[in-house]
Amino acid sequence: MWWFPNFSLEIGSKPIIVRSDVEDSNAEVDLNVVMTGSGKFVEVQGTAEDGPFDRNSLEEMLNLAELGVKKITEAQRDLLASAPSERASWLHSQN
Repeated sequence: MWWFPNFSLEIGSKPIIVRSDVEDSNAEVDLNVVMTGSGKFVEVQGTAEDGPFDRNSLEEMLNLAELGVKKITEAQRDLLASAPSERASWLHSQN
């Protein structure tokens, strides 16, 4: 399974995983990261939206992407290991 964390980097703050179009539209760096559930990179695509960024910022964003993918993968595995009624309840709560 592949996951697509998306990031925003703001001046003077740390990278964040973007959860909304509003956050994404304010990004100084738009970085899309696709990783496998085992932590290997499939794609890294980044654009400086408001000026260049340095290698340290890129490494910080990639580290956050890895952490985000791990959390998403764990949550998915936990959900898939749960009873069908629990999965249905969770899916219903997401709408």
